[in-house]
Amino acid sequence: MDGAAALSAWLDTLARERRASANTIEAYRSDLSLFLGFMTRHLGEEPDLAALAALRPLDIRAFLAERAREGDGNATRARRLAAVRGFLRHLARRHGGGT
Repeated sequence: MDGAAALSAWLDTLARERRASANTIEAYRSDLSLFLGFMTRHLGEEPDLAALAALRPLDIRAFLAERAREGDGNATRARRLAAVRGFLRHLARRHGGGT
């Protein structure tokens, strides 16, 4: 499963099981699409589940640093980090791994 498929599955879970609002789903989709795009550039290929499970704090900090350079404020970066953490926790619970 690649990152995009994992994201789609997670958003579906949020909508069905957690009954997240459409606005929440769209915000997470936007934040995590940026994250997955960054990770594709950072890793040199689209991340799959194994690559996402192998991410280190340094990789996440690199994403946040790029977002700061792009003009994201502290609150926006905190929201993006919360989305990334939730997504990676979900993957770890559902698919195993060290995230």
